[in-house]
Amino acid sequence: MHLGRFRKNPYKTRTLLGKLLRKWRCGRMARELGGLGPDTIGRRIRLEANPAEHFRGKRKTSFFFGRVHAERIIAATPSTDIGSLVSAAEKIAAGRFSFRGSEVNLEGCMDWNLSAGVDPDWRRDLNRLEWANTLLLATHYSGDGRYAKRAAGLLLDWQRRNPPGSPAWCDTFEVAQRINTLSWILHLAAGLPDFSDEALGAVVAALYCSGRWTAATVEYGTANNHLIVEAVRMAQWGILFPEFPGARALMQKGIQLAAREIERQVSPDGVHLEYSIFYHRIVLEALLELIVLARLNVTPLPGIIPERTTRMVEFLAAVEQPGGGFPQFGDGADSDELLRYDLSAAGKMLLRAGGAVAAPDLRTLWLLDGEWPDKDENADGKTASMFGDCYALLARGQGEERSHLLFDCGPFGIAANPGHGHSDCLSFTLAAHGRPMLIDPGTYVYEADVGWRNAFRGTRFHNTVVVDGEDQTPVEEVFGVGRQARCRVRSALFGRTIHLIDAEHDGYKRLQGGVSHRRVLIELGRDGWLVADFLEGSGSHDVEALWHFHPDLDVKLSGNSALAADDGRGLAMEWAATQRIKSVVIRGRERPPQGWVSFEAGRKQPADSLVVRSKMELPGCIITLLHKARGKAADGELEIEWTKSGVAVACKPGSLKSHVYIAARKNGGRTDFFGWRTDADLCVVREGRGGISVLIARGSYLDQNGKSILRLPEETKGMSVDLAK
Repeated sequence: MHLGRFRKNPYKTRTLLGKLLRKWRCGRMARELGGLGPDTIGRRIRLEANPAEHFRGKRKTSFFFGRVHAERIIAATPSTDIGSLVSAAEKIAAGRFSFRGSEVNLEGCMDWNLSAGVDPDWRRDLNRLEWANTLLLATHYSGDGRYAKRAAGLLLDWQRRNPPGSPAWCDTFEVAQRINTLSWILHLAAGLPDFSDEALGAVVAALYCSGRWTAATVEYGTANNHLIVEAVRMAQWGILFPEFPGARALMQKGIQLAAREIERQVSPDGVHLEYSIFYHRIVLEALLELIVLARLNVTPLPGIIPERTTRMVEFLAAVEQPGGGFPQFGDGADSDELLRYDLSAAGKMLLRAGGAVAAPDLRTLWLLDGEWPDKDENADGKTASMFGDCYALLARGQGEERSHLLFDCGPFGIAANPGHGHSDCLSFTLAAHGRPMLIDPGTYVYEADVGWRNAFRGTRFHNTVVVDGEDQTPVEEVFGVGRQARCRVRSALFGRTIHLIDAEHDGYKRLQGGVSHRRVLIELGRDGWLVADFLEGSGSHDVEALWHFHPDLDVKLSGNSALAADDGRGLAMEWAATQRIKSVVIRGRERPPQGWVSFEAGRKQPADSLVVRSKMELPGCIITLLHKARGKAADGELEIEWTKSGVAVACKPGSLKSHVYIAARKNGGRTDFFGWRTDADLCVVREGRGGISVLIARGSYLDQNGKSILRLPEETKGMSVDLAK
């Protein structure tokens, strides 16, 4: 047990008892639940009828979908979704199971403990039982009873060969999630005559055991997404199955724990504090399901649950990239067995929150009982905003003209359980021309290969700066973390035309010379983005600025500039530094790993990484200009003046010219740059046809060629103003 993290855990006593007593508790539950199956579960829960008869005719509680609405749901489902579902069901019926980049044929030789391919988590996906819902949904859509019979046979085999205490029960989070999966299976199968009574009894037995096991082994020591999801699933078990002994008490325990954890784990503006958008989505799905079930079954919830869940939906809608998908900050992947819903549509229907809504989605239609929200044509118009001191969003335009930049300026992760965080302070992702350009390369694997695991977690696999080849936050083993870099937002200024984020971290203070990294990122209207990376400290250091591109893009270098494009639409880049720099593009290098991305767990593919290197005597600075390009790379007319106190930049990435001054340290007087004069630490001037846009921070005046442009009565912390000519 890591002592520092233990001290930060809010459940110290329960955590310690859990560690000391887990083996005993698991053994006790295995003995208590051992032998429960289709023939014995009815007596344990004291049903008057046999389990199949009871649950096929049950009407006291409501699930997400009502049986009378099945035809409406089916009619609303796009034909392409139906075709994909039936195709997937055919593969499963033939014994072919595909998870994490590996497909295995288990026809006639089911091995529930198999770990296939490169990722041992393949076994977890197999035992999550979501494949059964695919088979049952395919029966509803096709009317083909083969799928239901296949599901029944496999589930009977699973229940018999995986009793409580076996490897499938070693992870409480997985057991808790099976409460939800088995609930879906039970309600989808109850109306299907081809799903046998014996199999239905096996599902009921597994459900009962899963709730009891989760309650006895709650992971207070893993106080992150695991704990909040386990709380939600205990509440769900109690709401849906009041006939189970102890259901009401477990429902109340789950609801109270979920409320406490959502307050602790989710910021008031809706960010899950593991800083993994993937786990944000997993937690959000569970909370939305709880809200639906509570409403359907008239179960009151503490107000903080719907309130913070609404904020979570809004945050997720804001960070969704043009064309769909999310940046992969922190651990995660684009898809997962536990991610099933269109969360924008679910948020709109349940909480009147969220972003743009796509066409109806099969699984979400079943969650929403066949309802679907109206499309909001203006939902993707959100521009600049801060989410706490965690993320800054800079977005403009709509459709193919939309740009979307998400800047990571928050902590590494939850202090007590930081293992899903990545060493990515001051990294950002960028979509332009309505598509991803600069991306976060993802996660790839968890346990299969620690070398690859920590390569993807490390600083070199993010769009930020590496010093002396070190990670900002050291990462080790599968979830190990050293001293965590602390990030601080110095300024966040959002004007009508110009947006600016100024942040720094101390992750390299441990290096000789006490290095700190500060990044100032400026969005210059629709024209482009200027990035200034300041390295403070002393001594000579190897400094590298890393840029990771979507694998569809081909990066061409030309001196101190590059063009990343594939179909005429691309991203142009130009850079300069206080000292000599060298640049190289790396793609698909194995040792050491570089030039890879991973969108799905267990799969990686080569992609271009641009490395800008300098042997730098600190203090020093790298300036990078990024702007959209069509066809041949446009010249951003980048001009730089290095001053004793900072850097001045003139550029014209589009049709309008901008001048920027950034002080590396307190200005303390006046600075002249390109005909302008100011006492500000930050000053941006963007020339327009009808005037100029000015952003100024920690200063009080701006002159041009001796003429007063802006005078303030006192120094401003930050302001933006548009001035007519």
